[in-house]
Amino acid sequence: MWWHLDETEEYVRRQSVRELIGKVIPLFRPHARYLFAAIGLLLLITASQLVGPLVLQHIIDVNIPANDIRGLLLAAGFYVAVATSGAAVGYLQAITLFKLGINIVTDLKSRLFNHVLHLGLDFHEQYSPGKLISRVESDTETLKDLFSDVAVNLLRNLMLFIGILTVLCIKSFSIAAFVLLLVPFLFGATFLFLTYMRKYWREWRAQWAIVTGYVTEYVQGVDIIQQFNYQDNARRRMHEVN
Repeated sequence: MWWHLDETEEYVRRQSVRELIGKVIPLFRPHARYLFAAIGLLLLITASQLVGPLVLQHIIDVNIPANDIRGLLLAAGFYVAVATSGAAVGYLQAITLFKLGINIVTDLKSRLFNHVLHLGLDFHEQYSPGKLISRVESDTETLKDLFSDVAVNLLRNLMLFIGILTVLCIKSFSIAAFVLLLVPFLFGATFLFLTYMRKYWREWRAQWAIVTGYVTEYVQGVDIIQQFNYQDNARRRMHEVN
C-alpha cells in the first residue's frame, strides 16, 4: 500500500519539450476565440509601447527646437491618448487571459479527475489520495499561471524586442547590428539556465506534492487522528517529509 512506500521518490516518465508542447496546444482549441483576442490585444499593446518613445523623440528633436507650441501640444495630447489606450487595452487583455486560463484549467481538472476515478485499484494502492488531489490541484494552477501570465509575457517581450529592432534598423543600422550580435549569447544563456533549472523544478514539484498531500489528508481526518491518538505520529511524518 502507498503508506508503506517511500513518498520521497517520484516516478515520472520524462518527456521532451516538443512532446509537452504537443500535449498543451490541443487544450487551446476549444477556447480559440479567447486566444486570438488576447493575441490581437497584445499586438495593440506592443504598438502603443513602440509609438510612445517615437512621439517623445519627435517632441524633443522637432517641436522643442522649433519652439512649435501648437505642435508640442498636439504631440503631447497624442502621447497621452496612446498611453491611455495602451492601459485600457492591457486591462482588456488581462481579463481575456484570465478567462482563457480559467476555462482551460477547468476542462483539464475535469479530465484529470475523471481519469483518476477510472484507474484501477493497483494504481490507488501506490499513491495516497492526498497526493493525487494535491497534484491535480496545484499542477493545474501552475498551468493556469503559465497560460495567463508566463507565456503571454514571453510573447509580449519577444514582439516588443522585434519591434524595437525594427525601429533601430530604420533609425540606426549600426546600433541594431550591435544589438543583434548579443542576441545569440542571450538565447544561449537562457536555454542553458532553463535546462539546468528544469531538474530542480521537478524535484521541487515532487516535494511540494508530498507535503501538501500529507497536509490535505491530516486536515481532512483531524477528528480521526485525535480519536486514535495519532497526533505524535502525524507530527513525526510531517517533520520527515517537510
